Amino acid sequence: MALFSASIATLMLFVALASFQHKFFVWSTLEPKAQLFIIFVSVFLALLTASGWLYMSLRKRVFGIIHAVLMLSVTGFSFYFGLPPLSKSSSYHAEWLTGLLCLALAAVGMVALICAVGTVWHLSGQKNE
Repeated sequence: MALFSASIATLMLFVALASFQHKFFVWSTLEPKAQLFIIFVSVFLALLTASGWLYMSLRKRVFGIIHAVLMLSVTGFSFYFGLPPLSKSSSYHAEWLTGLLCLALAAVGMVALICAVGTVWHLSGQKNE
């Protein structure tokens, strides 16, 4: 489960960096909020990935706990930002796209939840180190 969880974290990091790639070219024109968001997400996912691979390779409980907590927070972020908006859009296509995005974020949240629960389950079977 540790390999799966670390691989999912790496995949999330690569997807985020690929989606932010065009923003790095126009960094000076971005608003400070957008810059802060990109920095936060990049650092968060880098910590998530590093803790997952460190846990998998070293089998230290502290890295597993950090990785599980970060995965649970990915679940929370996914469901918080993935909830459909309360206001209805005037465009059918916008509603369809919003629904598809909510479904994708819910899927990311469920995979992150499975990884977190699997990591905690694996941690519960380990001896204290």
